[in-house]
Amino acid sequence: MTHDRLRFGMTLPDEHAEAALADLVQAFGHGSAFPIVPIALPSYSAVFEAVQSGACDAAWAPPLVALDLARCEMAEPVVAVGRAWGTAYYSSIVVAPWLAVVELAQIAGLAFGWTNKQSASGYVVPRLHLAAQGFQIPGLFSRESFLGTHELAAQALVEGRVDAIATFMAPDMLRGTMVTGDGRLPARVLATFGPIPNDVVVARSDLGSDRVACLIRACLAARFYPDGPVARLTRIRRFEPLPRQHLAPLSAMMWRALRGGADAPLAAAP
Repeated sequence: MTHDRLRFGMTLPDEHAEAALADLVQAFGHGSAFPIVPIALPSYSAVFEAVQSGACDAAWAPPLVALDLARCEMAEPVVAVGRAWGTAYYSSIVVAPWLAVVELAQIAGLAFGWTNKQSASGYVVPRLHLAAQGFQIPGLFSRESFLGTHELAAQALVEGRVDAIATFMAPDMLRGTMVTGDGRLPARVLATFGPIPNDVVVARSDLGSDRVACLIRACLAARFYPDGPVARLTRIRRFEPLPRQHLAPLSAMMWRALRGGADAPLAAAP
């Protein structure tokens, strides 16, 4: 850990990394007492590893990564990502509208697309809910694919490479036909689960209270342009003060599932 700057990790796809890193520097330039150096990381697991190893002092972390870092006493959440709908969202299972599938009971035998195993809305939460409703996950689908991101999952659905996906859903999408991915894909919603807490910024446990306070101030003062690379990739409007017990409902659901023997991988899982 250095004391004249703060290394800030964030998962970014290679094709957007350069522009998004420049956007982060500009966003933090509005209120940081020391230089914040953003670092592009290739995956959720890489975020966990970078914070755990000390390669990053802080990071933008999805909720499962944040929970795993807190469980290992490596880092704690300090602010939440604020989006147009607030600081929580939902998971949904949606199916291509041209299929004659209108309820969750008809999901057996479909070719299913997940995002990745560390995604709350794109894998863990819907999978746990399916198991809780009595579905036998092994053998339920004709084929399962891991597509990487919500955008790629939506693309696979619209191209017919999968029949259904698990993906993010904003609260204002909870009724009727869903529009997902790039905003142009109508899809039939079979089920919704949540709410799920938004991403958070985590700070390493050894960062020190003064530097954590500076990090919080820098985040709350950060300004993201709606058409900027980071806002387009993440839908962030601003960082917000961490809501009370922000991660607690998801944490409770995860540990209930684990105690019940469910396969619920956390961020550090391979």
